[in-house]
Amino acid sequence: MKSHPFKQIFTITVNGEDAY
Repeated sequence: MKSHPFKQIFTITVNGEDAY
């Protein structure tokens, strides 16, 4: 998740804002 920043952006959409 740290290797791919794009993955984190997707998590934000799924979690709402827990990816931050």
